[in-house]
Amino acid sequence: MNGDLEYMQHLYETSSEKVRRMDLTEQKALECYSDYLEFIKKEQLPPARILDIGCGTGWSAWVLANAGYSVVGADLNPEAFEVAPMPNMKLQKANIMSLPFQSESFDIVACYQLLEHIPKPEQALREMLRMVRPNGMIVVVGPNLLGLLGHLRMLFVHVWRNRPMRTILVRSAEMPQHPFGNTFPEIVASMAMASYHLLQKSLCPIPKFVMRVPDSTPPFHGDNDSCYMCNPIDLVKFFRFNNCRILRNGKHGRPPLTWPFVTGTYVAVQKK
Repeated sequence: MNGDLEYMQHLYETSSEKVRRMDLTEQKALECYSDYLEFIKKEQLPPARILDIGCGTGWSAWVLANAGYSVVGADLNPEAFEVAPMPNMKLQKANIMSLPFQSESFDIVACYQLLEHIPKPEQALREMLRMVRPNGMIVVVGPNLLGLLGHLRMLFVHVWRNRPMRTILVRSAEMPQHPFGNTFPEIVASMAMASYHLLQKSLCPIPKFVMRVPDSTPPFHGDNDSCYMCNPIDLVKFFRFNNCRILRNGKHGRPPLTWPFVTGTYVAVQKK
């Protein structure tokens, strides 16, 4: 697994077109990151100083800056940045495992679809805690790779689109390694394992970060390049254990207690 992670790190640091290039327009960027922006705005309105970690091509930072926040966008590969400079936005190279900023220097530290790609998620979360000021906010938005509804969608919808039809049951060599599985038997097995992990996590008082071997063959889609099975239970337990107040667990508008099962992770906490 270490070889896969080292290769993935190399791709993230050096590749732009294969890994993260998006070529968005401003309108498409506003649509793409609307959930991320609205989730942050529901908890804290502009102006606030935000560290947007793992900003990729820079469009997520641009959307936040366009909304009135003062933004520092950070990513491993500055050559992938696509957006034009703005007075209230700065883009720079940085690694979430060891961020080059002064401790407690941001009002909000946020990431969008990043944590699932981190080989040491607990260390990354500690860096986020270090960056935010007391009473500041940490926001994590991403997938829930243990979500049972995602497995059901794969089981009853997506798997039946496999072509040729024999690949519904048998993996072909060119299939990406999706976290939920690609074939019917893989998805059933993955759903059983996810149910086990959800039960275990619910009973355990501390977070238990479940890792996986990433698919290191670009282009990446559907989180096949993820190495951490990101889910909100881990995040809530980690932040509670580190004396943070949970502001929000789940997307606004969703019924309570559905967050372990839905496909998205939306967590906002306040550092005490």
